Amino acid sequence: MPRPAPGREWHHLSGPGGMDGGVPGWAWQHVTQLNLDHDSWVAPMDAVRVATGGPAQTLAAVGQIRALAGCLRAAGRTGRKLFVHDAGYDLAVLAYELHGEADVNGEHTARCTDLPADTHHRLCGVHTVSGNDDIELLVRIRNDRLLYRDPPPREPGNAGRAGRPRRHGEPFSCARPDTHGEPDQQLTLHDGLYGQVTVTAWGGLHPKLDKKDHFAHRAETPILSGTVICVQVERLPGGRRATPKPMWLFWSGQGIPDLERCWRSYLRRFDIEHYLKFLKSVLGWTHMALRHPEQAMRWTWTLLAAYTQLLLARHHAQDQRYPWERRHHRRLSPGRVRRDFPRLLITLGTPATPPKSSTAGPGRPKGRTSTPAPRHPALKKSA
Repeated sequence: MPRPAPGREWHHLSGPGGMDGGVPGWAWQHVTQLNLDHDSWVAPMDAVRVATGGPAQTLAAVGQIRALAGCLRAAGRTGRKLFVHDAGYDLAVLAYELHGEADVNGEHTARCTDLPADTHHRLCGVHTVSGNDDIELLVRIRNDRLLYRDPPPREPGNAGRAGRPRRHGEPFSCARPDTHGEPDQQLTLHDGLYGQVTVTAWGGLHPKLDKKDHFAHRAETPILSGTVICVQVERLPGGRRATPKPMWLFWSGQGIPDLERCWRSYLRRFDIEHYLKFLKSVLGWTHMALRHPEQAMRWTWTLLAAYTQLLLARHHAQDQRYPWERRHHRRLSPGRVRRDFPRLLITLGTPATPPKSSTAGPGRPKGRTSTPAPRHPALKKSA
């Protein structure tokens, strides 16, 4: 990316090539459709340029989820939609903006039963969101995350205790099994890659939030109730680790989660890494020296269209392997479909007309000189 490009930020770069631990560039956020097959294919749905730091990235994800869910509903897709996120997203902001605050003590339900949902937040301080009942969120959390159960109901007459009701109950620490208690759901199965798989879930848990960033304007922090899911596998593919550590997830949505769907969907999220690497190294996403964000947006969507063509052609492509490569017995990867794509173009044809011969252009007008492009320093994020 050239130095005159505006809106650049310093981003961490692991490995050689970075300058002072980072590299200037633009941050992009992609939404893709995952599948449960063991391949490296995804279906790109959306891509936007985002600003990093604070809740800006998570709020951009909220807008993308709302837009995509609305398009799916308009197309007749009425089923439940599961959106999977890694640990870099703020689960509190996602759950608050898409599902609203939980009514732990039943106060606003008792007082505002006959009022519209959009007045609950104004009268009771409870943020409710309607129309997103078909959206499910699945966010990875740290293995030492501390959450809390709902407080027990107050005894009649308050038992001589004054003050407001409790907002947090007994703690639940992912790192302390003695705080887990009996699970609400449990699933045990055998998988060909991971061996014995045990998925355990505890419902009615919420994090304790601080009054800063997205919730700084609130008189008190919201209660965001969800389900904590623990995934423990017997082994990892390729024997990468003798004793795999458990993976902890936080689920938010209506009803109860489908445990098999949740753990398999999150493991398929790693296909996005193959998709991004293919865009960069094969299709040349980061090779173009673009000066303006609008140019980068057009170039990004051009590559997403090219990747979608490869996705549609994967069932018609043939394996054009080199002599030293093994025969591909499963579905072809994006790289191998791209290798056979020129043969498919010959059979499909093109709607474009043949190119016309032309002479050289007039060139630069006489007396006009080009000036250096304006310089835009890269923005440095505050710690």
